Amino acid sequence: MSGTKVFEDSYCGVFTKQDEFLKCLESIGRNSFWERKKSKNLRLVPITDDSRVAEELREKYAEEGLDEGIITDTILNTGLLLKVRNQYYPVRCCAIKSILDRAGISGAGLRRVEKNVYARILNDCLKVAKGEALLRISECKTTNYNCQNKWSNDSLPVNYEYQVRHYMAVLNLDRAMIACLYGNNETEFFIRCVERDLDIEEDLIAEEEYFWKENVEKAVEPPYTEKPDLVLESIRRHCGPAEKDADQVKLDRKHILSLERYLKLKEEKAQHEGEAKKLDGLMKEACAGIVEEMGVSCSGVLKDGPVAVSGQPSGDPGDHAEKAGCHHGLLSGKPDSP
Repeated sequence: MSGTKVFEDSYCGVFTKQDEFLKCLESIGRNSFWERKKSKNLRLVPITDDSRVAEELREKYAEEGLDEGIITDTILNTGLLLKVRNQYYPVRCCAIKSILDRAGISGAGLRRVEKNVYARILNDCLKVAKGEALLRISECKTTNYNCQNKWSNDSLPVNYEYQVRHYMAVLNLDRAMIACLYGNNETEFFIRCVERDLDIEEDLIAEEEYFWKENVEKAVEPPYTEKPDLVLESIRRHCGPAEKDADQVKLDRKHILSLERYLKLKEEKAQHEGEAKKLDGLMKEACAGIVEEMGVSCSGVLKDGPVAVSGQPSGDPGDHAEKAGCHHGLLSGKPDSP
């Protein structure tokens, strides 16, 4: 779902005229500024709905006339604040990658730890980070590049396209301009022109009519059709952060088959992982003698044979097995050139 306020992580604005879009950029620019700070002095602070820092920020925002929705939106998305000179700035989702790059860490596992642990890991890494970080404080949030690849080669994300086509049908417009601000200033944006297509519009209206009659009027939730990760992320955003002290939920018995399937798949996954580890060990055992004979070389040829052995150097340069490229399945056999 798209947000209607600029500070929201899901913000999406639709403009019928290019001048309106440029005025929006000018407004964002007036409410933004740059700061250059040493990376090792940056700190991240977790924020939850009942935390002390959230209460203090709400009081401060009320005094300064700022929208308290900024705090709520941050809690529902990143759950993180950037602390600079005792000032707290809510962090946008699109800033996370830059923060991780600055801290010099990565990995999908980071997304699965609790926010206080996540912040502590980042802070420990930032303490030893070198150089300076250029911060963009925009609409009370820090932001950075995000998703510009979705607009490359004159393309347009399909969800934006259909949203705009709906507006065109309602407003009876033959052409609309859609823009994406992907960078940190008013010069970094894409503009795409959408021409009205009555055939697509007819299909869109039919789908909307079906949705209204079969789902909205009958109060029936539509099934999820997106990829599992997107489905779970959508549910998380809708429900908000998990609460350890929340009452236990009595699940409907219709979930029995899904639970049984999940447990079965979990067991299969564990079996495959165990088998993969076993095969990995056997592969290492099989190539040990070859590694020893190759020494520091990265290639070899069987005597009086048609097979050449090669591998790419990896890991510790001082490890002969790594240099021979035979570690972790990097050993490859191929016919030798005549």
